[in-house]
Amino acid sequence: MSARRQLRFWLIGFLLFLISVYLLREILLPFVAGMVIAYLIDPLCDWLERKGCSRTVATSLVTAGFILVVSMVLLLLVPLLRSEIVHLIETLPSLIARAQDSTWPWLQLLQERWSIDMSQIQNAAKDQTGILIKWIGKTVGTILSSGLALANLLSLVFIMPVVAFYLLRDWDKLIAQIDSLLPRKHAPVIREQVKLIDTVLSGFIRGQVSVCLLLGTFYAVGLALIGLDFGLMVGMLAGLLSFIPYVGTIVGFIAGIGLAFVQFSEWTPIFLVAGVFVIGQVVEGNVLTPRLVGNRVGLHPVMVIFALLAGGGLFGFLGILLAVPVAAVVGVLTRFAIKQYVTSRYYLDLSPAADSPTQFTHDHISEGKTLTEGGDRREHKVLQQSPPIGVTQYSLVTTWRIEAPIAAVWNAISNAESWPTWWNYVERVVKLKTGDKNGLGSRYGLLWRTRLPYKISLESKVTRIEAPVFAEVIVSGDVEGWGRWRLASKGSITEVRYDWHVRYDWHVRVTKFWMNWLTPLLKPVFKWNHSVVMKQGGKGLARYLDARFIGME
Repeated sequence: MSARRQLRFWLIGFLLFLISVYLLREILLPFVAGMVIAYLIDPLCDWLERKGCSRTVATSLVTAGFILVVSMVLLLLVPLLRSEIVHLIETLPSLIARAQDSTWPWLQLLQERWSIDMSQIQNAAKDQTGILIKWIGKTVGTILSSGLALANLLSLVFIMPVVAFYLLRDWDKLIAQIDSLLPRKHAPVIREQVKLIDTVLSGFIRGQVSVCLLLGTFYAVGLALIGLDFGLMVGMLAGLLSFIPYVGTIVGFIAGIGLAFVQFSEWTPIFLVAGVFVIGQVVEGNVLTPRLVGNRVGLHPVMVIFALLAGGGLFGFLGILLAVPVAAVVGVLTRFAIKQYVTSRYYLDLSPAADSPTQFTHDHISEGKTLTEGGDRREHKVLQQSPPIGVTQYSLVTTWRIEAPIAAVWNAISNAESWPTWWNYVERVVKLKTGDKNGLGSRYGLLWRTRLPYKISLESKVTRIEAPVFAEVIVSGDVEGWGRWRLASKGSITEVRYDWHVRYDWHVRVTKFWMNWLTPLLKPVFKWNHSVVMKQGGKGLARYLDARFIGME
Protein backbone atom coordinates (compact mmCIF):
# COMPACT_ATOMS: atom_id res chain seq x y z
CA MET A 1 0.00 0.00 0.00
CA SER A 2 1.40 3.41 -0.96
CA ALA A 3 2.04 6.11 1.64
CA ARG A 4 -0.79 8.23 0.24
CA ARG A 5 -3.31 5.40 0.52
CA GLN A 6 -2.14 4.64 4.06
CA LEU A 7 -2.58 8.28 5.05
CA ARG A 8 -6.05 8.34 3.50
CA PHE A 9 -7.00 5.13 5.33
CA TRP A 10 -5.93 6.44 8.76
CA LEU A 11 -7.48 9.87 8.22
CA ILE A 12 -10.83 8.31 7.30
CA GLY A 13 -10.63 6.05 10.34
CA PHE A 14 -9.82 9.02 12.60
CA LEU A 15 -12.73 11.06 11.22
CA LEU A 16 -15.13 8.16 11.75
CA PHE A 17 -13.87 7.86 15.31
CA LEU A 18 -14.49 11.55 15.99
CA ILE A 19 -17.99 11.35 14.48
CA SER A 20 -18.80 8.30 16.63
CA VAL A 21 -17.62 10.08 19.80
CA TYR A 22 -19.75 13.12 18.95
CA LEU A 23 -22.87 11.11 18.19
CA LEU A 24 -22.51 8.90 21.28
CA ARG A 25 -21.33 11.64 23.63
CA GLU A 26 -24.50 11.44 25.76
CA ILE A 27 -23.89 7.81 26.78
CA LEU A 28 -20.11 7.59 26.78
CA LEU A 29 -19.60 9.29 30.15
CA PRO A 30 -19.65 6.17 32.39
CA PHE A 31 -17.40 4.27 29.99
CA VAL A 32 -14.83 7.05 29.76
CA ALA A 33 -14.97 7.61 33.51
CA GLY A 34 -14.51 3.88 34.10
CA MET A 35 -11.54 3.84 31.72
CA VAL A 36 -9.97 6.80 33.55
CA ILE A 37 -10.41 5.09 36.93
CA ALA A 38 -9.00 1.81 35.58
CA TYR A 39 -5.97 3.66 34.23
CA LEU A 40 -5.42 5.48 37.53
CA ILE A 41 -5.53 2.42 39.79
CA ASP A 42 -3.91 -0.11 37.43
CA PRO A 43 -0.48 0.29 39.14
CA LEU A 44 -2.04 -0.98 42.39
CA CYS A 45 -3.24 -4.13 40.62
CA ASP A 46 0.20 -4.64 39.10
CA TRP A 47 1.77 -4.28 42.55
CA LEU A 48 -0.61 -6.88 44.05
CA GLU A 49 0.14 -9.22 41.14
CA ARG A 50 3.86 -8.93 41.88
CA LYS A 51 3.06 -9.87 45.48
CA GLY A 52 1.45 -13.12 44.31
CA CYS A 53 -2.24 -12.30 43.82
CA SER A 54 -4.04 -13.35 40.67
CA ARG A 55 -5.26 -10.59 38.36
CA THR A 56 -8.91 -11.21 39.24
CA VAL A 57 -8.26 -11.13 42.99
CA ALA A 58 -6.09 -8.03 42.67
CA THR A 59 -8.76 -6.30 40.58
CA SER A 60 -11.50 -7.20 43.07
CA LEU A 61 -9.50 -5.91 46.04
CA VAL A 62 -8.47 -2.67 44.37
CA THR A 63 -11.94 -1.93 42.98
CA ALA A 64 -13.62 -2.67 46.32
CA GLY A 65 -11.09 -0.52 48.14
CA PHE A 66 -11.58 2.33 45.69
CA ILE A 67 -15.38 2.22 46.05
CA LEU A 68 -15.06 2.06 49.85
CA VAL A 69 -12.74 5.08 50.02
CA VAL A 70 -14.90 7.14 47.67
CA SER A 71 -18.06 6.21 49.62
CA MET A 72 -16.48 7.18 52.96
CA VAL A 73 -15.29 10.52 51.56
CA LEU A 74 -18.74 11.26 50.14
CA LEU A 75 -20.45 10.29 53.41
CA LEU A 76 -18.18 12.66 55.28
CA LEU A 77 -18.19 15.59 52.87
CA VAL A 78 -21.67 15.60 51.34
CA PRO A 79 -23.53 16.46 54.58
CA LEU A 80 -21.03 19.22 55.38
CA LEU A 81 -21.16 20.67 51.88
CA ARG A 82 -24.96 20.36 51.79
CA SER A 83 -25.33 22.30 55.03
CA GLU A 84 -22.95 25.01 53.77
CA ILE A 85 -24.77 25.29 50.45
CA VAL A 86 -28.16 25.58 52.20
CA HIS A 87 -26.70 28.14 54.60
CA LEU A 88 -25.25 30.08 51.65
CA ILE A 89 -28.60 30.19 49.86
CA GLU A 90 -30.33 31.37 53.05
CA THR A 91 -27.78 34.09 53.82
CA LEU A 92 -27.06 35.22 50.27
CA PRO A 93 -29.37 38.28 50.40
CA SER A 94 -27.82 39.44 53.68
CA LEU A 95 -24.32 38.84 52.31
CA ILE A 96 -25.09 40.99 49.30
CA ALA A 97 -26.49 43.72 51.56
CA ARG A 98 -23.41 43.60 53.80
CA ALA A 99 -21.16 43.71 50.74
CA GLN A 100 -23.02 46.80 49.55
CA ASP A 101 -22.65 48.43 52.97
CA SER A 102 -18.93 47.63 53.02
CA THR A 103 -18.31 49.04 49.56
CA TRP A 104 -20.54 52.10 49.90
CA PRO A 105 -17.85 54.36 51.47
CA TRP A 106 -15.51 53.51 48.63
CA LEU A 107 -18.20 54.21 46.09
CA GLN A 108 -18.92 57.56 47.71
CA LEU A 109 -15.23 58.44 47.54
CA LEU A 110 -15.19 57.61 43.84
CA GLN A 111 -18.31 59.68 43.30
CA GLU A 112 -16.79 62.72 45.01
CA ARG A 113 -13.47 62.45 43.18
CA TRP A 114 -14.65 61.49 39.68
CA SER A 115 -18.23 62.83 39.70
CA ILE A 116 -19.69 59.41 38.85
CA ASP A 117 -23.41 58.73 39.28
CA MET A 118 -23.26 55.79 41.70
CA SER A 119 -27.02 55.29 41.83
CA GLN A 120 -27.09 54.05 38.26
CA ILE A 121 -24.19 51.66 38.95
CA GLN A 122 -25.94 50.38 42.09
CA ASN A 123 -29.22 49.77 40.28
CA ALA A 124 -27.43 48.02 37.42
CA ALA A 125 -25.50 45.83 39.88
CA LYS A 126 -28.73 44.89 41.71
CA ASP A 127 -30.45 44.01 38.47
CA GLN A 128 -27.57 41.92 37.19
CA THR A 129 -27.21 40.15 40.55
CA GLY A 130 -30.89 39.25 40.51
CA ILE A 131 -30.67 37.98 36.95
CA LEU A 132 -27.60 35.91 37.83
CA ILE A 133 -29.24 34.34 40.87
CA LYS A 134 -32.37 33.49 38.88
CA TRP A 135 -30.26 31.99 36.08
CA ILE A 136 -28.26 29.85 38.50
CA GLY A 137 -31.41 28.59 40.21
CA LYS A 138 -33.11 27.84 36.89
CA THR A 139 -30.03 26.05 35.53
CA VAL A 140 -29.60 23.92 38.65
CA GLY A 141 -33.29 23.06 38.65
CA THR A 142 -33.22 22.10 34.97
CA ILE A 143 -30.17 19.91 35.46
CA LEU A 144 -31.61 18.16 38.50
CA SER A 145 -35.00 17.61 36.87
CA SER A 146 -33.55 16.46 33.55
CA GLY A 147 -34.11 12.82 32.74
CA LEU A 148 -30.77 12.71 30.97
CA ALA A 149 -29.02 14.06 34.08
CA LEU A 150 -30.72 11.35 36.16
CA ALA A 151 -29.68 8.71 33.63
CA ASN A 152 -26.09 9.97 33.65
CA LEU A 153 -26.03 9.97 37.44
CA LEU A 154 -27.38 6.43 37.63
CA SER A 155 -24.96 5.25 34.95
CA LEU A 156 -22.04 6.79 36.85
CA VAL A 157 -23.15 5.11 40.07
CA PHE A 158 -23.90 1.65 38.69
CA ILE A 159 -22.24 1.24 35.28
CA MET A 160 -18.93 3.01 35.89
CA PRO A 161 -17.69 0.61 38.62
CA VAL A 162 -18.57 -2.39 36.41
CA VAL A 163 -16.73 -0.90 33.43
CA ALA A 164 -13.74 -0.05 35.61
CA PHE A 165 -13.63 -3.58 37.06
CA TYR A 166 -13.65 -5.39 33.72
CA LEU A 167 -11.22 -2.99 32.07
CA LEU A 168 -8.90 -3.31 35.04
CA ARG A 169 -9.10 -7.11 35.02
CA ASP A 170 -8.36 -7.39 31.30
CA TRP A 171 -6.07 -4.35 31.02
CA ASP A 172 -2.90 -6.27 30.12
CA LYS A 173 -4.77 -8.49 27.66
CA LEU A 174 -6.30 -5.46 25.95
CA ILE A 175 -2.90 -3.81 25.64
CA ALA A 176 -1.41 -6.97 24.17
CA GLN A 177 -4.30 -7.32 21.72
CA ILE A 178 -3.98 -3.73 20.56
CA ASP A 179 -0.23 -4.18 20.20
CA SER A 180 -0.75 -7.21 17.98
CA LEU A 181 -2.91 -5.11 15.62
CA LEU A 182 -0.31 -2.38 15.08
CA PRO A 183 1.12 -2.06 11.56
CA ARG A 184 4.27 -4.20 11.70
CA LYS A 185 6.42 -1.70 9.86
CA HIS A 186 5.65 1.17 12.21
CA ALA A 187 5.04 -0.79 15.42
CA PRO A 188 8.34 0.20 17.17
CA VAL A 189 7.74 3.92 16.55
CA ILE A 190 4.11 3.66 17.67
CA ARG A 191 5.12 1.82 20.86
CA GLU A 192 7.70 4.49 21.62
CA GLN A 193 5.15 7.29 21.23
CA VAL A 194 2.56 5.42 23.31
CA LYS A 195 5.14 5.03 26.10
CA LEU A 196 5.75 8.77 26.00
CA ILE A 197 2.00 9.42 26.11
CA ASP A 198 1.71 7.08 29.10
CA THR A 199 4.53 8.96 30.83
CA VAL A 200 2.75 12.27 30.26
CA LEU A 201 -0.64 10.98 31.41
CA SER A 202 0.64 9.08 34.44
CA GLY A 203 2.79 12.00 35.49
CA PHE A 204 0.10 14.61 34.98
CA ILE A 205 -3.19 12.92 35.89
CA ARG A 206 -2.04 10.80 38.86
CA GLY A 207 0.21 13.59 40.09
CA GLN A 208 -2.35 16.34 39.55
CA VAL A 209 -5.09 14.39 41.32
CA SER A 210 -2.80 14.11 44.34
CA VAL A 211 -2.01 17.83 44.16
CA CYS A 212 -5.71 18.74 43.98
CA LEU A 213 -6.60 16.55 46.97
CA LEU A 214 -3.76 17.92 49.10
CA LEU A 215 -4.47 21.54 48.17
CA GLY A 216 -8.22 21.15 48.72
CA THR A 217 -7.61 19.65 52.15
CA PHE A 218 -5.12 22.39 53.07
CA TYR A 219 -7.38 25.22 51.92
CA ALA A 220 -10.50 23.78 53.55
CA VAL A 221 -8.82 23.09 56.90
CA GLY A 222 -6.97 26.42 56.91
CA LEU A 223 -10.07 28.49 56.14
CA ALA A 224 -12.17 26.53 58.62
CA LEU A 225 -9.62 27.11 61.39
CA ILE A 226 -9.67 30.85 60.67
CA GLY A 227 -13.45 30.73 61.08
CA LEU A 228 -14.40 31.81 57.58
CA ASP A 229 -18.01 31.08 56.73
CA PHE A 230 -18.29 28.61 53.86
CA GLY A 231 -14.53 27.98 54.23
CA LEU A 232 -14.94 24.24 53.62
CA MET A 233 -16.81 24.83 50.37
CA VAL A 234 -14.39 27.51 49.16
CA GLY A 235 -11.35 25.37 50.01
CA MET A 236 -12.67 22.24 48.33
CA LEU A 237 -13.68 24.25 45.25
CA ALA A 238 -10.23 25.85 45.06
CA GLY A 239 -8.54 22.46 45.35
CA LEU A 240 -10.79 20.91 42.70
CA LEU A 241 -10.20 23.77 40.27
CA SER A 242 -6.44 23.50 40.81
CA PHE A 243 -6.57 20.86 38.08
CA ILE A 244 -6.81 23.89 35.77
CA PRO A 245 -3.52 25.78 36.20
CA TYR A 246 -3.84 28.92 38.34
CA VAL A 247 -7.64 28.92 38.16
CA GLY A 248 -8.14 27.18 41.52
CA THR A 249 -5.93 29.60 43.43
CA ILE A 250 -7.39 32.67 41.72
CA VAL A 251 -11.03 31.63 42.25
CA GLY A 252 -10.41 30.55 45.83
CA PHE A 253 -8.47 33.72 46.65
CA ILE A 254 -11.15 36.04 45.25
CA ALA A 255 -14.02 34.15 46.91
CA GLY A 256 -12.18 33.80 50.23
CA ILE A 257 -11.10 37.46 50.41
CA GLY A 258 -14.57 38.62 49.37
CA LEU A 259 -16.24 36.56 52.10
CA ALA A 260 -13.63 37.66 54.63
CA PHE A 261 -14.25 41.36 53.87
CA VAL A 262 -17.98 40.85 54.39
CA GLN A 263 -17.66 38.69 57.52
CA PHE A 264 -14.79 40.25 59.45
CA SER A 265 -14.43 43.83 60.65
CA GLU A 266 -10.71 43.47 61.48
CA TRP A 267 -7.79 43.12 59.08
CA THR A 268 -6.06 40.19 60.80
CA PRO A 269 -8.49 37.43 59.67
CA ILE A 270 -8.48 38.89 56.15
CA PHE A 271 -4.68 38.71 56.01
CA LEU A 272 -4.82 35.15 57.38
CA VAL A 273 -7.20 34.11 54.59
CA ALA A 274 -4.87 35.66 52.03
CA GLY A 275 -1.93 33.92 53.71
CA VAL A 276 -3.59 30.51 53.36
CA PHE A 277 -3.79 30.89 49.58
CA VAL A 278 -0.31 32.41 49.29
CA ILE A 279 1.23 29.56 51.30
CA GLY A 280 -0.79 27.01 49.30
CA GLN A 281 0.42 28.47 46.00
CA VAL A 282 4.06 28.53 47.17
CA VAL A 283 3.92 24.95 48.43
CA GLU A 284 2.14 23.79 45.28
CA GLY A 285 4.62 25.47 42.93
CA ASN A 286 7.82 24.53 44.78
CA VAL A 287 7.05 21.21 46.50
CA LEU A 288 3.89 19.41 45.38
CA THR A 289 3.97 19.90 41.60
CA PRO A 290 7.75 19.28 41.18
CA ARG A 291 7.58 16.10 43.29
CA LEU A 292 4.21 14.65 42.27
CA VAL A 293 3.85 15.90 38.69
CA GLY A 294 7.37 16.83 37.61
CA ASN A 295 8.55 18.76 34.57
CA ARG A 296 8.66 15.80 32.24
CA VAL A 297 4.97 15.83 31.29
CA GLY A 298 5.32 18.56 28.69
CA LEU A 299 1.77 19.90 29.12
CA HIS A 300 1.89 23.69 29.12
CA PRO A 301 -0.70 25.39 31.37
CA VAL A 302 -2.15 27.31 28.41
CA MET A 303 -2.52 24.04 26.49
CA VAL A 304 -4.36 22.44 29.43
CA ILE A 305 -6.73 25.41 29.80
CA PHE A 306 -7.49 25.46 26.07
CA ALA A 307 -8.07 21.69 26.01
CA LEU A 308 -10.48 21.83 28.95
CA LEU A 309 -12.44 24.73 27.48
CA ALA A 310 -12.56 23.19 24.01
CA GLY A 311 -13.49 19.75 25.34
CA GLY A 312 -16.21 21.16 27.59
CA GLY A 313 -17.61 23.29 24.77
CA LEU A 314 -17.74 20.41 22.29
CA PHE A 315 -18.67 17.41 24.42
CA GLY A 316 -19.70 18.76 27.85
CA PHE A 317 -18.42 16.93 30.92
CA LEU A 318 -17.28 14.05 28.70
CA GLY A 319 -15.06 16.50 26.85
CA ILE A 320 -13.56 17.68 30.13
CA LEU A 321 -12.64 14.09 30.98
CA LEU A 322 -11.10 13.57 27.56
CA ALA A 323 -9.37 16.98 27.38
CA VAL A 324 -6.11 16.18 29.14
CA PRO A 325 -5.56 12.75 27.50
CA VAL A 326 -6.19 14.27 24.08
CA ALA A 327 -3.86 17.17 24.90
CA ALA A 328 -1.18 14.68 25.96
CA VAL A 329 -1.52 12.74 22.71
CA VAL A 330 -1.42 15.93 20.63
CA GLY A 331 1.59 17.20 22.55
CA VAL A 332 3.61 13.98 22.17
CA LEU A 333 2.77 13.63 18.48
CA THR A 334 3.59 17.28 17.85
CA ARG A 335 7.01 16.89 19.48
CA PHE A 336 7.58 13.74 17.44
CA ALA A 337 6.68 15.58 14.24
CA ILE A 338 9.03 18.42 15.16
CA LYS A 339 11.85 15.95 15.80
CA GLN A 340 11.28 14.36 12.42
CA TYR A 341 11.26 17.78 10.80
CA VAL A 342 14.44 19.12 12.42
CA THR A 343 16.37 16.01 11.36
CA SER A 344 15.07 16.14 7.80
CA ARG A 345 16.68 17.79 4.82
CA TYR A 346 13.80 20.26 4.67
CA TYR A 347 15.15 21.89 7.82
CA LEU A 348 18.89 21.13 7.93
CA ASP A 349 19.73 20.70 4.25
CA LEU A 350 22.93 19.08 5.52
CA SER A 351 22.53 15.46 4.50
CA PRO A 352 24.89 14.78 1.61
CA ALA A 353 22.99 11.67 0.61
CA ALA A 354 19.75 13.62 0.21
CA ASP A 355 20.78 16.37 -2.12
CA SER A 356 23.99 15.39 -3.84
CA PRO A 357 25.55 12.32 -5.41
CA THR A 358 28.91 13.42 -4.01
CA GLN A 359 30.37 10.72 -1.76
CA PHE A 360 31.89 11.77 1.53
CA THR A 361 35.12 9.96 2.22
CA HIS A 362 37.92 9.86 4.75
CA ASP A 363 40.84 12.22 4.48
CA HIS A 364 44.35 10.86 4.04
CA ILE A 365 45.72 13.16 6.68
CA SER A 366 49.43 13.18 5.83
CA GLU A 367 49.02 13.71 2.08
CA GLY A 368 45.90 15.90 2.09
CA LYS A 369 44.07 13.52 -0.29
CA THR A 370 40.59 12.12 -0.25
CA LEU A 371 39.89 8.42 -0.92
CA THR A 372 36.71 6.44 -1.35
CA GLU A 373 36.50 2.78 -0.32
CA GLY A 374 37.21 1.78 -3.93
CA GLY A 375 40.21 4.10 -4.21
CA ASP A 376 38.56 6.82 -6.36
CA ARG A 377 39.63 10.39 -5.70
CA ARG A 378 36.98 13.02 -5.45
CA GLU A 379 36.58 16.48 -4.03
CA HIS A 380 35.05 16.73 -0.59
CA LYS A 381 32.23 19.24 -0.69
CA VAL A 382 30.81 20.42 2.60
CA LEU A 383 27.30 21.78 2.65
CA GLN A 384 27.13 24.85 4.82
CA GLN A 385 24.15 26.81 6.00
CA SER A 386 24.20 30.15 7.77
CA PRO A 387 22.73 29.93 11.26
CA PRO A 388 19.70 32.04 12.20
CA ILE A 389 20.36 35.41 13.80
CA GLY A 390 21.19 34.99 17.50
CA VAL A 391 22.12 31.32 17.12
CA THR A 392 25.76 30.39 17.63
CA GLN A 393 27.45 27.92 15.32
CA TYR A 394 30.46 25.82 16.28
CA SER A 395 32.90 24.08 13.93
CA LEU A 396 35.18 21.92 16.08
CA VAL A 397 37.76 19.36 14.99
CA THR A 398 39.33 16.76 17.27
CA THR A 399 41.89 14.10 16.35
CA TRP A 400 42.78 11.14 18.56
CA ARG A 401 46.00 9.22 17.95
CA ILE A 402 45.55 5.62 19.07
CA GLU A 403 47.81 2.65 18.45
CA ALA A 404 45.29 -0.12 17.81
CA PRO A 405 43.91 -2.33 15.03
CA ILE A 406 41.59 -0.42 12.71
CA ALA A 407 38.86 -3.07 13.05
CA ALA A 408 38.80 -2.68 16.83
CA VAL A 409 38.72 1.12 16.63
CA TRP A 410 35.96 1.07 14.03
CA ASN A 411 33.83 -1.45 15.94
CA ALA A 412 34.02 0.61 19.12
CA ILE A 413 33.12 3.89 17.40
CA SER A 414 30.40 2.49 15.13
CA ASN A 415 28.68 0.69 18.03
CA ALA A 416 27.20 3.77 19.75
CA GLU A 417 25.43 1.67 22.38
CA SER A 418 28.83 0.67 23.80
CA TRP A 419 29.98 4.26 24.32
CA PRO A 420 28.87 4.55 27.97
CA THR A 421 31.19 1.62 28.84
CA TRP A 422 34.33 3.51 27.79
CA TRP A 423 33.28 7.16 27.44
CA ASN A 424 32.49 8.45 30.92
CA TYR A 425 30.74 11.59 29.72
CA VAL A 426 28.17 9.57 27.75
CA GLU A 427 25.47 8.92 30.34
CA ARG A 428 22.97 7.04 28.20
CA VAL A 429 22.52 5.79 24.64
CA VAL A 430 19.17 4.38 23.46
CA LYS A 431 18.68 2.91 20.00
CA LEU A 432 15.49 4.41 18.62
CA LYS A 433 15.57 2.77 15.20
CA THR A 434 17.62 0.00 13.64
CA GLY A 435 19.10 0.75 10.25
CA ASP A 436 20.23 -1.62 7.52
CA LYS A 437 22.83 -4.36 8.00
CA ASN A 438 25.62 -1.76 7.87
CA GLY A 439 23.88 0.55 10.36
CA LEU A 440 22.83 3.15 7.79
CA GLY A 441 19.65 4.92 8.90
CA SER A 442 20.06 3.97 12.57
CA ARG A 443 18.76 6.49 15.09
CA TYR A 444 20.05 6.95 18.64
CA GLY A 445 19.03 9.04 21.60
CA LEU A 446 22.06 10.23 23.60
CA LEU A 447 22.45 12.03 26.91
CA TRP A 448 25.86 13.61 27.54
CA ARG A 449 27.30 14.86 30.79
CA THR A 450 29.90 17.60 30.55
CA ARG A 451 32.67 19.04 32.66
CA LEU A 452 30.37 21.99 33.38
CA PRO A 453 27.10 21.64 35.36
CA TYR A 454 24.79 20.99 32.42
CA LYS A 455 23.86 18.08 30.18
CA ILE A 456 23.29 17.78 26.44
CA SER A 457 20.43 15.68 25.06
CA LEU A 458 20.34 14.93 21.36
CA GLU A 459 19.13 12.47 18.75
CA SER A 460 21.43 11.27 15.97
CA LYS A 461 20.77 9.59 12.65
CA VAL A 462 23.45 7.76 10.66
CA THR A 463 23.40 9.18 7.13
CA ARG A 464 26.57 7.65 5.60
CA ILE A 465 28.91 4.78 6.41
CA GLU A 466 32.08 3.70 4.62
CA ALA A 467 33.49 0.98 6.86
CA PRO A 468 36.04 1.04 8.31
CA VAL A 469 37.08 4.62 7.68
CA PHE A 470 34.11 7.01 7.62
CA ALA A 471 30.76 7.61 9.33
CA GLU A 472 28.46 10.62 9.28
CA VAL A 473 25.50 11.51 11.47
CA ILE A 474 23.04 14.39 11.63
CA VAL A 475 21.89 15.45 15.08
CA SER A 476 19.01 17.37 16.62
CA GLY A 477 17.99 18.35 20.12
CA ASP A 478 20.05 20.66 22.34
CA VAL A 479 22.42 20.96 19.39
CA GLU A 480 21.69 20.45 15.71
CA GLY A 481 23.94 19.90 12.72
CA TRP A 482 26.26 17.04 11.78
CA GLY A 483 29.29 15.09 12.94
CA ARG A 484 31.79 12.95 10.97
CA TRP A 485 34.20 10.27 12.10
CA ARG A 486 37.28 9.65 9.87
CA LEU A 487 39.98 7.05 10.37
CA ALA A 488 43.35 7.41 8.60
CA SER A 489 47.01 6.66 9.14
CA LYS A 490 50.43 7.39 7.70
CA GLY A 491 50.64 3.88 6.37
CA SER A 492 48.37 1.52 4.47
CA ILE A 493 44.84 1.07 5.79
CA THR A 494 45.35 -2.68 5.53
CA GLU A 495 47.98 -2.76 8.28
CA VAL A 496 46.88 -4.72 11.34
CA ARG A 497 48.32 -2.33 13.92
CA TYR A 498 49.40 1.23 13.37
CA ASP A 499 49.28 4.79 14.67
CA TRP A 500 45.68 5.55 13.78
CA HIS A 501 44.33 9.08 13.55
CA VAL A 502 40.66 9.20 14.60
CA ARG A 503 39.32 12.57 13.53
CA TYR A 504 35.93 13.94 14.57
CA ASP A 505 34.40 16.98 12.86
CA TRP A 506 31.57 18.57 14.83
CA HIS A 507 29.63 21.22 12.90
CA VAL A 508 26.61 22.26 14.99
CA ARG A 509 24.63 25.15 16.35
CA VAL A 510 23.20 25.21 19.86
CA THR A 511 19.47 25.50 20.48
CA LYS A 512 19.53 26.19 24.22
CA PHE A 513 18.53 29.82 24.74
CA TRP A 514 20.86 30.40 27.69
CA MET A 515 23.87 29.02 25.80
CA ASN A 516 23.26 31.36 22.88
CA TRP A 517 22.75 34.23 25.29
CA LEU A 518 26.02 33.52 27.13
CA THR A 519 28.11 32.66 24.06
CA PRO A 520 29.65 36.14 23.63
CA LEU A 521 31.18 35.74 27.09
CA LEU A 522 31.63 31.99 27.46
CA LYS A 523 32.32 30.65 23.97
CA PRO A 524 35.97 29.81 24.90
CA VAL A 525 34.65 27.99 27.99
CA PHE A 526 32.22 25.94 25.89
CA LYS A 527 35.04 25.01 23.50
CA TRP A 528 37.24 24.01 26.43
CA ASN A 529 34.37 21.90 27.77
CA HIS A 530 34.09 20.12 24.40
CA SER A 531 37.83 19.50 24.39
CA VAL A 532 37.74 17.95 27.88
CA VAL A 533 34.89 15.63 26.89
CA MET A 534 36.68 14.54 23.70
CA LYS A 535 40.02 13.96 25.42
CA GLN A 536 38.42 11.72 28.01
CA GLY A 537 36.73 9.82 25.17
CA GLY A 538 40.04 9.19 23.44
CA LYS A 539 41.67 7.94 26.62
CA GLY A 540 38.65 5.81 27.44
CA LEU A 541 38.67 4.25 23.98
CA ALA A 542 42.36 3.38 24.31
CA ARG A 543 41.75 1.71 27.68
CA TYR A 544 38.74 -0.13 26.27
CA LEU A 545 40.88 -1.49 23.40
CA ASP A 546 43.88 -2.15 25.67
CA ALA A 547 45.86 0.16 23.38
CA ARG A 548 48.15 3.14 23.77
CA PHE A 549 46.71 6.62 23.60
CA ILE A 550 49.42 8.70 21.90
CA GLY A 551 47.64 12.02 22.23
CA MET A 552 44.96 14.40 20.99
CA GLU A 553 45.31 17.17 18.45
